[in-house]
Amino acid sequence: MGVCVRVIGDITMLPTRIQRIASEMMLKTRHNTRLFLNICMAYGGQNELTDAAERIRLGVRDKVIHPSDVNPDLLSQCLYTGHSRPLDLFIRSSGEVRLSDFLVWQAAHSGVVHKFVESYWPNFSLWDLLGAILHYQLTLLQMSRLNPSSPYQATASSSGSARRGGVGDKHRTLRIRRFLSQLDRSHWADLEKRSLSFQAPSNTEPRITQRSVGDSLLS
Repeated sequence: MGVCVRVIGDITMLPTRIQRIASEMMLKTRHNTRLFLNICMAYGGQNELTDAAERIRLGVRDKVIHPSDVNPDLLSQCLYTGHSRPLDLFIRSSGEVRLSDFLVWQAAHSGVVHKFVESYWPNFSLWDLLGAILHYQLTLLQMSRLNPSSPYQATASSSGSARRGGVGDKHRTLRIRRFLSQLDRSHWADLEKRSLSFQAPSNTEPRITQRSVGDSLLS
């Protein structure tokens, strides 16, 4: 029940107070499953790929996984969006026909529908959203006519079996599961640490009262 909130990005770049609030919010809602809300803050697609590659490098260095275990599916699971569903509709506002380093890996999938709208984000209305959804539905209908098996459904269903040891390599599957579980534990432990490290100052702490220029002249 409830909404699971995920702050996607490098939160270490945010002010300490925002880091604490974001960490507490993710920890308190981590077990909610009704809806998922992803908030991108301090996010960049290149940084996301770099961080994912670094996690994999450390996993290989520590012999948790083998170099042969590395493939696109493993990289996808090491991204900030590793626990999210595959991207289906990408909406870009302001009339720009570019991704601007946003979800560059996720948006490269052949089943992702891109919709570029002229409205600027502050003016993005319900009608713009409905138009994007209609565009998505019509595009899927057209793709299904050209190819009975939707690219989105085909990849979403095959990536888990073909890339996660579907050839009978049980040891490889176990290695990857252990590696991903290790990443999860490290992630939540880091959030716990941030939520406790950046506590607001106590009300009992002495306060320094700044006097005005007039007060200083009269004293």
